[in-house]
Amino acid sequence: MIRKLLFSCCIAVLAWGMGTASHAQSISSVVVSLPGGSPQSGYCSGTTVNVAYSTRNIPAMTNFNIELSNATGSFATPTSLGTTTAASSANVTLPNSLNGTAYKIRVRATVGMTNYSGESTSFSINATPTINSVDDPNESKCTGQLFSAINFSGTNATSFSWTSNANVGFGTSGNGNIASTNASNGGTSNVVATVTATPFNGACAGTATTFTVTAKPRPTMSGISSTSYCNGAAGAAINFSSNIPSTSYLWNSSANVGFGVSGTTNIGGYTATNSGNAPTTASVSVTPSANGCSGSNVNFNVTVNPTPSVSAVSSVTHCGGLVVPGITFSSPTSGVSLNWTSASNVGFGT
Repeated sequence: MIRKLLFSCCIAVLAWGMGTASHAQSISSVVVSLPGGSPQSGYCSGTTVNVAYSTRNIPAMTNFNIELSNATGSFATPTSLGTTTAASSANVTLPNSLNGTAYKIRVRATVGMTNYSGESTSFSINATPTINSVDDPNESKCTGQLFSAINFSGTNATSFSWTSNANVGFGTSGNGNIASTNASNGGTSNVVATVTATPFNGACAGTATTFTVTAKPRPTMSGISSTSYCNGAAGAAINFSSNIPSTSYLWNSSANVGFGVSGTTNIGGYTATNSGNAPTTASVSVTPSANGCSGSNVNFNVTVNPTPSVSAVSSVTHCGGLVVPGITFSSPTSGVSLNWTSASNVGFGT
């Protein structure tokens, strides 16, 4: 009788234990991933992530609290990411400005007087990086001049990438700082490159900054042929031209042969002037300038030859039949050739 009673009690205890085990409550298998993606080792602060979890025997419509640990994985003072009644997963947004490598997410629920919770594995959160304004956000240089180096800096930024909508000397894309380089513009108008630089903290991108860099062209003058005139002749106007319509000009001449020795406009028609006895060559140099950029000088010569003259020869009288000395002609003007005529032949022709 006693044996039968003991056996019945054991069966009852075993049945009660099995019933209790079958109704055990838990939260487990907490997995953090990008929505629709796979788990990552790290996430950007401010990113929305999906938190999936398994529950067992948790009553329907129970509130699940989703919490974030501190950077060391401690839940001593957790940050609430939200509450849901979903028993399998929820999307939450990571706070901004977090930076660390050992964060965890915990899913916690209270049933009656009992707390149940499950934790994810550790993952990193990278703070959103920022980028500082560049030193000269609107630099402008003439072709061939050096642009300043562009050095990027910021907060929580481990790298930088940039793109440019035009190549003004340093290309159209790159990573890191932009080295000092010569401005390049082979056209006839300014080229404004809009550069967009983006900061990164690992794979996390921050808000980009935009600035401009301008390369200005240098004017190219058309060539001018050298000319020569006789003293007193009418000199043709000398007109300057270049590939840039708004070009201004500054010219200087080594000598005044009728149009002065300097000016800032075209050289108008003039009277060639040389009061000396030797040819005068004016070496003219013209500098074109447009938008503050000077082009290469154009050089040419204008030569004015003097009016030749003959040194005076004294008149003489001779008796017929005598042998008389020859008559030598000379001129103070260099390089002069002389022709003579006589009204009558007195022995040396006409």
